[in-house]
Amino acid sequence: MCVKDEEHIKEEDKVLVLVNNQYMFEQLLWYHSKYPEGIWEAVIIKFGKYNDDLMDIMYQKCLECGFFSKIIPYSYKVSEKSLLKKMFAMFRYFFQYITRSREKSDRKLIESIVGKCDYKKIIIFSTYCSNIPVATLNAMPDSIFVCLEDGLADYAPATSIKHISELLSFILAKLNVMNATIYGHQFQLKNDNRLIKYCSLPDKMRYRGYKVLKQLFEDDCRKINFSEKELLLRKEKYDVIVFSTIFSDFGNYQQIYYVELQKWLKKNYEGKKILFKPHPREKYELFSNNDIDIHIGGEEMAGEKLLELLPDTEIIFTYTTTILLKACRDKRKFRILYFSNIASKRYRLVLEDDSNLLGISDDSWIIVGDKEDE
Repeated sequence: MCVKDEEHIKEEDKVLVLVNNQYMFEQLLWYHSKYPEGIWEAVIIKFGKYNDDLMDIMYQKCLECGFFSKIIPYSYKVSEKSLLKKMFAMFRYFFQYITRSREKSDRKLIESIVGKCDYKKIIIFSTYCSNIPVATLNAMPDSIFVCLEDGLADYAPATSIKHISELLSFILAKLNVMNATIYGHQFQLKNDNRLIKYCSLPDKMRYRGYKVLKQLFEDDCRKINFSEKELLLRKEKYDVIVFSTIFSDFGNYQQIYYVELQKWLKKNYEGKKILFKPHPREKYELFSNNDIDIHIGGEEMAGEKLLELLPDTEIIFTYTTTILLKACRDKRKFRILYFSNIASKRYRLVLEDDSNLLGISDDSWIIVGDKEDE
């Protein structure tokens, strides 16, 4: 008996895509090669501290790929609102929960962005840190929902609240507004069981409350297309790629990070050609050490695509990142820098949890900096 694949839809059916970064865009290209049916529309989500440049890059990528009939930029600014406005938002969420009007309210929100909610399939990047993907789930209960891979946070187990500092995230999850990952765990959402979830390492998923888990990039026979600008990176023949991160997420450590990274690179790679790939949300500073042959580039592309572009280049990570999933999948050698003078509990716990998840050996770690301040 042939089992129907519900992800195949009719050509006249509408597909809504919520996209926010280059990695999801690469996943979309793969997903579209498997399930091209339908009339595709995109909403580019910018939230929190995301760069305006990243939003422009994503708009251009969606435009150039050619399969979107409509592209809508949407800026989500709750994190930038005043305390009073945040308190008002929480009061509204409680009221909607008590009166069971969340679905109706979320439908109005989504309609204010895209118009009529008549989509057969919706593709989201995650249920973390933004209420828009969860609102689409609440607003369109009869649609097919596909959730692509957001990052290593996807692999965190779902637990109950463990510390008072997690209270707000816990409440937002229980009110079915959005999820968050806190110190290596997350909270279950009401509609997780409606999601067709794609991931790089299905066997490693510790929370399995989805409708189904599927292998991301399975039978990937796409030809990877590189732009002229991207191919220039290959011609430069770099010795090492440094994948950066946003250490401001852990406190006021950005300056420490750059100083220690430059010292370490000078000591270990003087005379070598280095490509520095900044994180999409990183407000990076230019390197001041003129003794290092370092070039900043690749901002407009996913790190995973950069690994495809430079298959023989040495890899350095400054933090555990989604790109590690591809590096591990492709059995690429890499090293990870641990900045010992960054005294952040979250920093240490996430590193430990991600390392255990991926089975990263002690040989892969390089300790950088002085002893951390307790």
